[in-house]
Amino acid sequence: MTGSGTTRATGCCRTWRGVLIGQVRASDLVFRYGGEEFLILLAEVDHVKACFVAGKVRHRIEASVTPLTDEQSVGVTASIGVAAHDGHPDFRHLVDRAEKALCQAKAAGRNCTVLAES
Repeated sequence: MTGSGTTRATGCCRTWRGVLIGQVRASDLVFRYGGEEFLILLAEVDHVKACFVAGKVRHRIEASVTPLTDEQSVGVTASIGVAAHDGHPDFRHLVDRAEKALCQAKAAGRNCTVLAES
């Protein structure tokens, strides 16, 4: 196998970015947030719709295949933390809640979606 872990991770992130962008509306925003994490800002949706979108994204990532070389590819899964805006004026509060939910999703065995507590 050729390529470093970083090269493979970059290839996976490119695949994920395409999947993410394909699952959200033009009014939504997709950001790379850290090494292999993404942040999706869904405008004007409640937690029910956000969890529905997260589920679609997770299933599409799981169904995607990322080529590593001409002969090898890898499948990946996603753990997703969802947080709905609770009126707090600082966006970091919302991101922190989503990150905590992400950690819970990873601790729950990965490849799942967890909604942050309000």
